[in-house]
Amino acid sequence: MVAFFNVSLSMNSQKINSRVFLIGYPSCGKSSFGRRIASSLNMNFVDSDVLVSKFENKSIVDIFNDKGEEYFRNLEHSILLDYSNQHDNFIMATGGGLPCHSSNMDFINSVGVSFYLQTSVDTLLARLMNTKNIRPRFIGLSEMQMKEKIVSDLNERNKYYSKADYIIDTNCDVVRVIVQIISSYSSDMLRK
Repeated sequence: MVAFFNVSLSMNSQKINSRVFLIGYPSCGKSSFGRRIASSLNMNFVDSDVLVSKFENKSIVDIFNDKGEEYFRNLEHSILLDYSNQHDNFIMATGGGLPCHSSNMDFINSVGVSFYLQTSVDTLLARLMNTKNIRPRFIGLSEMQMKEKIVSDLNERNKYYSKADYIIDTNCDVVRVIVQIISSYSSDMLRK
């Protein structure tokens, strides 16, 4: 797999590279980086969680509470497929669990370019502790329980996240992360 600032991989020549997917754990920066990068590349930005919320006219927490995780994951999968098949020229920030269900990661890699925004456990915990928008996975957990949950989740999810075309270390300067994603994306586009 590709490490930060070590981009040397062969890309599938069938990919439509105007579809960019940012994957990673909640609070790794997918939406923040995605908006900035989309603006820089003159692409549309979309957040899969926002699409799901709009479809149901409910928050993610309410969807989980009212209909359960299985319903949410199925809806998330359908929206990923529908949006990707109907749109082009976008950067999508995926929900943290989206790549881990319904062969979504394989689909993402077949229709676009994927970037795993890899972030340390401590950074994720600090960001999650300071967010106003509590994630369903963390409701009612103490700081120590949240940290244990992050470690456990990452141990399970890394096998999916590591399938990304590029792995970007987001623990460094924000500008470096954005430059790395844009330059990786741009060099990939030049190969086409």
